Amino acid sequence: VEATQAHYEKVRGSIDQAASMYLRTIDRIFQSEDDLVERYLSQASFSLLNSTIYEELIKKNTTLLSTCFATLLPANDFEALNLLYAYSFDTGMVSKLADEWCKYVHAQGLAILRRTKSEPASILEVIRALINLKWQTDKVIDECFRGSDPMRNAQTQSFQELFNMRN
Repeated sequence: VEATQAHYEKVRGSIDQAASMYLRTIDRIFQSEDDLVERYLSQASFSLLNSTIYEELIKKNTTLLSTCFATLLPANDFEALNLLYAYSFDTGMVSKLADEWCKYVHAQGLAILRRTKSEPASILEVIRALINLKWQTDKVIDECFRGSDPMRNAQTQSFQELFNMRN
């Protein structure tokens, strides 16, 4: 177990990729490890191996959650967002993911509001842009986050904060 842990600690350090590629690499690692367990190891090793991978490649990757939305959402990378949610769910990190989701949605809304301050826009354009953001985030929650209540609550909180802001 220690050798596996050390191996994936090195792997985590060597995967210097965008969130999308990182998540897909983890998915390939899980697939290959599942094959190894099925062919050569006992099923008792399966959960121990998976928990080691989750710990080393997901829980200890402190930047994954804080940077993922900024790259995955603009690219409409729903496959990677699905993986992100599944791994967060499996590791008990949905609340942390929801916190980052809340920050992302709020930041996107703020950017819309700030853009209208620097570029005079009609109130109708602002409303359209915010509705677009709401539509996009609803779609991600439904299609990638399995309609998760914590993710929907984080989205709602973000929009409430935006609408209750002064200036």
